[in-house]
Amino acid sequence: MKDRQQNSAAVPTMDAAAIQRALRRIAHEIIERNPDLRSVVLAGIPLRGVEIARRIGEFVRHIEKIDIDTGVIDVAMHRDDIHTRATAA
Repeated sequence: MKDRQQNSAAVPTMDAAAIQRALRRIAHEIIERNPDLRSVVLAGIPLRGVEIARRIGEFVRHIEKIDIDTGVIDVAMHRDDIHTRATAA
């Protein structure tokens, strides 16, 4: 048990500020690599991926004053554990 506690304590975690910095940096990378932001779509996989796409889109909007489309990619039918789930999510 002691090894497990030491190993989990060694795993770095991100606080809210670190997550904000990471998402802001991703937004800057998207801006730098895509001269025409009107052709960019940020799509996330439910559940958390959709929120991440939305938040990165907000950073892009704040930085560049342009709205980029965000969306959802539904991978439920492509999961390898679909047969073990009561319902597709």
